[in-house]
Amino acid sequence: MNKRSFHAGHWFLKESDRSEHSERKVSDNIDQSADMSETVKNALSPFVPKSDMESESSLQKYFIPGWKGDSLISKEVKRFKELLDVFYKDAKTNLLKRNNFNRKLRISIYEEFISYVEFKTCICSEMDDYTVFWREIENPDSKYRELLDEFINIFSFRVSVIYILKIRFISVLMEQTAIDSDPKKLLYPNSFLTSVFKKGGSSELKSKALEQNIYSWYRPSERCQSLLGDLQRTSFSLNVTEIIKNISMKSEELLKTNPLYSHALSHKNFGLFLNSLFINFPLWLNTQSNRPFNGLKTSSQDMEVISCKFAGDYIESMALSHWLAQEANKNEKWDQILCPDFKRNDFEAGQYWKIVNELQFLTFLAKIARDKGKEPVTFVSHVAGGHLRNRKNSSVGQKSLMINDISLNHSTYDRITLNLTEYPKNNSQHFMLGKIQEQGTFLKEDGFLFVISSKKLFVPSQKNKVEGLLKQFRLEGIFNLEDVKGKGEVGSYIYILSKQSNTFNNPKKQTCFTFRLSANLNTFQHYSQLTKLIQDFFISNLGDAPALYQKSFNQAKFEFFQDAIVNGRLIHSSSKDANKITHPQFFNNLLKNCMPLDFFFDIQNIDFNNSHKDEDPLFEYSHANSSNQAPFVIIVDQRRKEKVRLEIILSSSLEVKSYEYGHSMCFYFGAYPKWPKLSIDAVRDFFDSPIGEQIIDLTFTSELKKVKASLSKLLLPKFFYQYKELPDHISTGLSLLSASSEDILEMRPSLVKEQFSSIEKFLGEVAKNYPCAALDKLSGFKRSLTRALDMLGNDDGAHRAINFNNPILKTPLVLSKTYSIYPENEDIFVNFDNEGPMNLIHSPLQKVKKKVEVLEGVESTCLKLYVQDHPIISLYSDEEMIAFLQFILDNLKGIPVSQLLQGVSVPRLDDLKSIISGFNTLRQTLEEIKEKIPKLYSTLINQSIARG
Repeated sequence: MNKRSFHAGHWFLKESDRSEHSERKVSDNIDQSADMSETVKNALSPFVPKSDMESESSLQKYFIPGWKGDSLISKEVKRFKELLDVFYKDAKTNLLKRNNFNRKLRISIYEEFISYVEFKTCICSEMDDYTVFWREIENPDSKYRELLDEFINIFSFRVSVIYILKIRFISVLMEQTAIDSDPKKLLYPNSFLTSVFKKGGSSELKSKALEQNIYSWYRPSERCQSLLGDLQRTSFSLNVTEIIKNISMKSEELLKTNPLYSHALSHKNFGLFLNSLFINFPLWLNTQSNRPFNGLKTSSQDMEVISCKFAGDYIESMALSHWLAQEANKNEKWDQILCPDFKRNDFEAGQYWKIVNELQFLTFLAKIARDKGKEPVTFVSHVAGGHLRNRKNSSVGQKSLMINDISLNHSTYDRITLNLTEYPKNNSQHFMLGKIQEQGTFLKEDGFLFVISSKKLFVPSQKNKVEGLLKQFRLEGIFNLEDVKGKGEVGSYIYILSKQSNTFNNPKKQTCFTFRLSANLNTFQHYSQLTKLIQDFFISNLGDAPALYQKSFNQAKFEFFQDAIVNGRLIHSSSKDANKITHPQFFNNLLKNCMPLDFFFDIQNIDFNNSHKDEDPLFEYSHANSSNQAPFVIIVDQRRKEKVRLEIILSSSLEVKSYEYGHSMCFYFGAYPKWPKLSIDAVRDFFDSPIGEQIIDLTFTSELKKVKASLSKLLLPKFFYQYKELPDHISTGLSLLSASSEDILEMRPSLVKEQFSSIEKFLGEVAKNYPCAALDKLSGFKRSLTRALDMLGNDDGAHRAINFNNPILKTPLVLSKTYSIYPENEDIFVNFDNEGPMNLIHSPLQKVKKKVEVLEGVESTCLKLYVQDHPIISLYSDEEMIAFLQFILDNLKGIPVSQLLQGVSVPRLDDLKSIISGFNTLRQTLEEIKEKIPKLYSTLINQSIARG
């Protein structure tokens, strides 16, 4: 592996024609809005990376930045982890020595300890003074020893992280400028940066991260000083995902807690989705209300600084998605630049996390400066300074005043994101409204507050409180994500609020824009579909929003309408089972009578990144070496942290499944059965049984590492490989279990029910000597039942799947009194179509086709009869009669239509409906039997394991 960062997408050819088509399409859409100025149009930034618009067959979309992913680890990442550990231990040693710690620093570190104690919900009443705290640190027998050691570990680690991130910032700055990269300059990063961003000069850099604070005292020991060059090179080569992932994993380990983390909220495409709303929604909204447009947004001389605050839940995840989105979109032309602050007041994500992201922001600015045609030092200074002045409501003319006193004004923001996922059990609505009002104090007069919530704002019982809130804020828009499946921890609603104007007169009715999105996000990568739909809407509807709008893209759908708010209510849009086995002898029986999964299967990793040939097709894993390809694939599905699932599929289905599940939380392994008569269906059902779920839960932890090793150790009852053929007399008694779905549909419901009841009684005895064969038969029967029910169709009045050859239908139909279709059948209306010559009625029937016609809002079902591709007759009746006519006429093709009209006889509609209603008994019987099978299977498994 070379020294450059590894990207899996480099191994695959990329299709450029689709991205070019996408560019042309966006361009065409822009041209359609000819009535709007080019200035406004150009200000709407694209937030769908070209790589995401490539062909559906591109594998790059499946490689999703994850959390603790079991991906390939480059040597740079490995080295970074080693250096991180070295500098962490060095910082810990220096902390314990406390050389040159003044009184102010000692007090500040003590206050940080108190914050840690509150975070851990401990009581340290005796350490009520900083001198006691430092004395207890020196006391090896302190009763708080464990708590103190934990604090020292996490605090020292944070100190080392801040130092390393400063080195990373300096490394990027050196690479982007002509500054000498002498490692000795890294020893005192704050001093070095002060010499670059000269205090009092035009390039002064004012940043909390670079001020004296509780993390800035650290100086590497002589041993670590020799590693500074290595640290500089390594930190420079890593991307933000690798940096944050490694420091967060170690931090979680030292904190001994599992902080909230979301793969969905940390994904690049969710960050792009959110950033697109930050930038484009206010611009689009301005065109709807004729608000003044800021020309700075399209100026080529500078960028508009947009100060953003992120608050609420999953701050760490939101930060990662933001930085990934900024990296992904950095090559676009920027008229605005988002300057984020990530703020929480607790120990877990307070000052430390703010400084981490501030350093990442400075590093990012240094990286993109040249791409934006700017000199890096000046660019970093001006943007960071603009962010500071913007937060403090200071104009450019007040710059010197602000530099001297950054706390002069209360910080306010252009954009605030409040992510509310974790609600209290009681008074959740009151909690939400309080949080909104709290963040409103930090919002600029022309700013926007984005509330991402898992709960609705509009609840009938709280309409008075909502009405009060809307006197302070105007609800500009609602993005409804209720029907977005697979969105992870992303809230179902995004409410966009602005401050009410001073001229607000509290009208009885307020309007707001409602954007309703629906999609099935098979992977988080598909957030880009939602972003594109919103982007296309903004571009196509500048100036005058439509009353109603709908558009689809791939599997996503976008709907828009304007809603009304009256008396605190939305007018138009206000609309586990764990049966696990816990037998006391379970574990003993499990260990005695089960074998590991690799005893049954040869389990192999699947190489999704085959790069041996430059011209190999995409998805080569499903085509290459087909003769040696594993016949099955085992999927370890960890998308639900609380419940890991295993699934066995045919290898031919791997492409479809990997597309559906993705690779972030699902792992795929080729499986070669080691035993010739191993029942795959029975193993599948075992994984889904209560005892199987229990075993899976015991085998897999929340860790995403060593998945293959855990899978190989998964216990499976050993009788699965001990297949013995059933004797003929037993097979005969179990003949129902071998019936095909077609055979089942030909049987009378009473007979099916009777035979299965008999099998239920003695299958347990069969399983004593033939457990594998019994379970195999039962699993096969379950699948036949499923197919039979599918053939019957849903119980919703759709009769096209009715098998009129079934005895339960055939016998009464034959015995019923019948009447010809024409001329005097009161249940059937015959309409002679005019599309073909009338003499065609004497020609042979070619085909029949069922249609549903709508006339004046009323649906009518008809059956059209075709001759020589011309529909010559339409038969109108109820759904049941049409289904029966279609069944008969499908078997009479080639007979003249005129003969069929008078020669074919059918029962009265009422008689037919009565007969068909009896047919539903079969469906009900099959459904009842199918519901019994999992319990029967579980009983047989449990008994077989207990017997051994």
